Amino acid sequence: MTDCDVAVVGRGPTGSAAARHLTRMGAKVLLVGPGEPTDRASHRGVFASHYDSGRICRITDKDPYYSQIAAASIARFNELQESTGVQFWFPVGHLTVGSMPEHMEALGRQAKHHKLDHSELHDAELKAQFPQLRFGAGMTAIHERATGGFMDPRRFIVAQQSATKMAGGEVLDCVVTGLASLPGGVRLSTSQGTFDCGKVLLATGAFANHLGIIPAKVEMEIHKHTVVFGEVTSDIASDLAAMPTVIYKRGDGARESVYLTPPVRYSNGGTYIKIGHSAG
Repeated sequence: MTDCDVAVVGRGPTGSAAARHLTRMGAKVLLVGPGEPTDRASHRGVFASHYDSGRICRITDKDPYYSQIAAASIARFNELQESTGVQFWFPVGHLTVGSMPEHMEALGRQAKHHKLDHSELHDAELKAQFPQLRFGAGMTAIHERATGGFMDPRRFIVAQQSATKMAGGEVLDCVVTGLASLPGGVRLSTSQGTFDCGKVLLATGAFANHLGIIPAKVEMEIHKHTVVFGEVTSDIASDLAAMPTVIYKRGDGARESVYLTPPVRYSNGGTYIKIGHSAG
């Protein structure tokens, strides 16, 4: 007899969402993975990318596939919030600003294709509507309103896991240390004991090889990001509360593209504007 139909290994956004959907489909689910470390500086184990409180969400993108999956995801946010009572989605709007006509035209096509509430802004309009922001001359902007903004990944997985429990799933806060095949199933070894499961779904990301969970090496490439958190006072946070998320592209080079969020309150109690760019 098995302890569950499916064990989902990895309590990040992907694993938590998978567990929620599997429980809603009627499977007996065990969602397993460690929580956020209490001392991040000294932590040497699993460290997930969702230990953040401000991630830009928008549908406008030059890649049609990205726009498609973003539209499908954002359309479900309110249902998940309402069913769990956990707010993770903040639709403050999103502004993409650029000087590359082809790139901006591609964004405009996606906005029209998805029938988004949006507008195209130019120099004077941009300055008048967003006086708290300054851009170079000759810029064009796509302002995506109701479907743009930011999400709190920490709160997002709390909502997913709450929905999993509400549907009858079990969530276990521990580290998986090994997998072994059984006749008709898999034995899951964890820091809190062993569990016999019909199937195992790995949602471990870069930690698929952690502690030798699987024998084959998963090839990974490092994708560098530079992020600066500028702490702001409560007065400034209040003044900038209606500010949209922003992607500012002056060119295709990494140093010519930056993003920023409005003030976001983080788990340490501070409020920060997040500014960053990727180098690849």
